Parts: sequence; structure tokens; C-alpha cells
Amino acid sequence: MWNMSIAKSISIDKKQKLNFRADIFNVLNLLNHEWGGYRSVINTNAGTLFKNTVPYTIQLGVRYNF
Repeated sequence: MWNMSIAKSISIDKKQKLNFRADIFNVLNLLNHEWGGYRSVINTNAGTLFKNTVPYTIQLGVRYNF
């Protein structure tokens, strides 16, 4: 699994900063949506793979330092 982060820090004044961050988890699945997202589920069809998760996740964040 490959993850990627992009961050930007902006100074407001000498003691204050604003940080922006974007994280993409499992970034290679952006290229092909058929990759990943499979897990085994115990049920009457034991061992059958079901696609029940998203292939990648994006998280955005903002932080204010003072």
C-alpha cells in the first residue's frame, strides 16, 4: 500500500501559523479503481471475496498554531 501526503504552512505573523494537509491512502488505486478493496468475509460463502471498501481514502486537515 502506498500513501502520499501534501502539506503547506502559511505564517500569519511571528507566532501564528496555519497548516493545511492532504493525505491520500492507497494512492496507487487512483490509477486503477479495480485494485484493492477486497477482504475475506466469513459467511455461508466462506472464502468468497467481496468488494466492500473504497479503493482509496482522502483526508484533509487544517491546523492553527499560536
